[in-house]
Amino acid sequence: MKLIVISNPVNLPDEVAQVHKMFELGLRYFHVRKPSFTTEEMTTYLLQIDSQYFDRVIIHNHEALKESFNLKGVHYNKYSSEVISKQYHSASCHSLDEVNQKKVVSEYLFLSPIFDSISKEGYGSGFDTQSLKLFLSNYKGKPLIALGGIDDSKVEFAKELGFNGVAVLGAIWNKKEPVSAFENIKNKIKNL
Repeated sequence: MKLIVISNPVNLPDEVAQVHKMFELGLRYFHVRKPSFTTEEMTTYLLQIDSQYFDRVIIHNHEALKESFNLKGVHYNKYSSEVISKQYHSASCHSLDEVNQKKVVSEYLFLSPIFDSISKEGYGSGFDTQSLKLFLSNYKGKPLIALGGIDDSKVEFAKELGFNGVAVLGAIWNKKEPVSAFENIKNKIKNL
C-alpha cells in the first residue's frame, strides 16, 4: 500500500527539513502542491530539496520544472496543459465517473474526499461506503489512492475498501511533530 505525502499549500517553518527526515524514513512519494507559488518560488523551494530525492518528488504546477530538476513527475490538475499525448504521473478525481475518464495518467489516481477533510474545514466526504466498496472491487484501472481525512486511524479502513494507498496532508502538517505523524501512518501500513 502506497503512502503519499502532500506538501502544505503554504510554506511552514522547517518544512523541507521535515520532508528530508521523511525521505530518510522511507517516503517514496512527495507531492509539492503550492498553488500560489510563482515559478521562481517553486524553483527556490525545489532547490532546498537534496537532489538525491528528486526521483521521489511530484509537482502540481510549473510543469517545465519537472525536466529542469529531473523530478519523478507532474500531477495533472485543472491548471495542467491539455496535451493528451503527454503522460502525467497522477491526477485527482472527485467522482467515480471521473476515475473512469482519466486517461493521461501513468501511475495512480487520487480519489477524494473519502473522509471528512482534516486540512479543509467543511470539506466533507463525498462517497457512500457501500457504493465505493462495490466500485473498488470491480475496478481494473490505475491504482487508486484515498485522499481526504486520512490519518493513522483510517488507513486500515481505506485498505479494506480496496484502495491501493493513501495520501495525507492535514494528518502530517497539522501535527506538532510531522515526522512522528508520518512514522505512525507508515508503521500502520507496514502492519496491515
